Amino acid sequence: MTVTGIDKCKETKVMQNSPSLAPVFAQPKLSPLRQSTFWGDAWRRFRRSRQALLGSALLAVLVVVAIFAPFLAPYDMIKVNLKLQFDPPSLLHPFGTDFYGRDVLSRVLYGMRISLVIGLIPSSIAVAMGAILGVLAGYYGRWVDTLIMRLADIILA
Repeated sequence: MTVTGIDKCKETKVMQNSPSLAPVFAQPKLSPLRQSTFWGDAWRRFRRSRQALLGSALLAVLVVVAIFAPFLAPYDMIKVNLKLQFDPPSLLHPFGTDFYGRDVLSRVLYGMRISLVIGLIPSSIAVAMGAILGVLAGYYGRWVDTLIMRLADIILA
């Protein structure tokens, strides 16, 4: 016996009107799927990591201190005062003074700027080169990919 479209409609109406069959054939209500983008997922995972947040906060503090070093440094970093040569740490000079009587704290604050730039430039170059080589390896594949990978192995060995 074949079931026609009219019979299916009648059967559905019977199931909807029948209290004993309705829960058996009822479809569960599904909650809508939450869409997740790559960057949204990365941001969510970053916020959950205490180490990542602590590291980012520390880096942000160092960058702000480096930017405002001229305003935060208590003394001129290159002014020589031989009377204060090798002074130990004190309230006037929290890190002490060096061979030429210069304030070490002021020199550290200014030195932070140079250190951050020295770390940023090679990292930027490495990211740019890695992106270019990765695109080349992905686009051409085969022997180009193999050559780039062997060069990377040689450099890292």
